[in-house]
Amino acid sequence: MNGHSKPTPSEFVKIGDGIYLRKPDELAVSGAENKDPNVILVLGWMAAKLAHIHKYTKVYEELYPSSTQILIRSQPKFFWTFESTRRANLIPVIDALEGLGCLPSKKDGNTPSTAPRILVHSFSNGGGMQLITLANALRARGITPSSYKSQKPTSAMIIDSSPALGTYRSTIRAFTIHIKSPFLRFSMRLFITLLFVLRFIHERVFRARPTFERLKDGLNSPRLLPWMDANTPRLYLYSRKDELVPWKEVRDHVEVGKKAGLNIRDERFEDSPHVAHARTEPNRYWNLVQNTWTSALEQCGR
Repeated sequence: MNGHSKPTPSEFVKIGDGIYLRKPDELAVSGAENKDPNVILVLGWMAAKLAHIHKYTKVYEELYPSSTQILIRSQPKFFWTFESTRRANLIPVIDALEGLGCLPSKKDGNTPSTAPRILVHSFSNGGGMQLITLANALRARGITPSSYKSQKPTSAMIIDSSPALGTYRSTIRAFTIHIKSPFLRFSMRLFITLLFVLRFIHERVFRARPTFERLKDGLNSPRLLPWMDANTPRLYLYSRKDELVPWKEVRDHVEVGKKAGLNIRDERFEDSPHVAHARTEPNRYWNLVQNTWTSALEQCGR
């Protein structure tokens, strides 16, 4: 599989703040064997450029041509907005999922007429936190595993370069890596320092659970999303050379999930930087993704 195909971002339509949707070609849908995901949710890493995320969505277009793709960006402002604002920002995603028959109808509560097939692909802690927010927003709307009744969904989850607790140094690097201006980089560094001071007060004085600990807990929840359970295939991809997310921290997180009975596979790359495993070893990366989806289909007898 060619992981370097030129993306075609014009095919994505903006449906919300940092949220984009791409519908498949009608011919691809009519010729599909009903094994492609109905929907592929792609949750980008912090401050990722659309052109970089589209390198993944373009490959998905080739692998699963009948799938609708929903792309969710992660921007720095996420970390200084209220949870209610974060959830409200993802309403277009929920509406799109409902319109595609992947969620019960908000109007009459009817379950999807056919069992949905959903593939989730999250990148780094930024994508992971958007994923947790989406899970909370769905729960707040009353969408739970029981919403599907006898229509058992087919689902799988790919976690790339995540999770990690996030040190001061790694956070500074994550927020400034794409800033070229020395002045803007310095300003962002000061701002991140202030955020860390506020976070320290919030966690130590008010006993709030640290953000990225909640991320780890969420990712190891059997029912993270209403269409998931303990048997849902989960693939973690990480690297020894990742300077932002320590590979041992991901490995330890994976072991916790495995001991809890989750269906987890993890693959360690040796030489790829943060969220660059597909660029370094495209064939290996995309074969792992395909195998994970095939495993999800087999679990549902498809």
